[in-house]
Amino acid sequence: MWYGREKRIISIGQLLDLSMENKKILLDMVLSKVSEEASKGRKGYFEDVVSGAKKHFCFGNSFLAPDGIVFFFESGILKPEKYGAVCFVIPYDNIRHMLKPDFSHSFDNKKHEL
Repeated sequence: MWYGREKRIISIGQLLDLSMENKKILLDMVLSKVSEEASKGRKGYFEDVVSGAKKHFCFGNSFLAPDGIVFFFESGILKPEKYGAVCFVIPYDNIRHMLKPDFSHSFDNKKHEL
């Protein structure tokens, strides 16, 4: 992930406290987004999309965006390859309690400088 304030690459483990509890919460957030998207009848999702997402979830498949952390699944995991990678955004407000102290200032007053 690119940390713009210091102009360097960081890992998700440097940004978030990835305790077992937080990992479970984060995975549940992503799986909820997957389920929500698939239930909207969005085109192309495999029938067992939530179990596929759970099986192939990787904390490292993530990047920072202005609205939150984006977790992605490579093409062919949740939809046929022709649809490409699939992304789900977890808003920063939902993970504020997981931020490590060095990064919590980056989210004050909705100024997302990462």
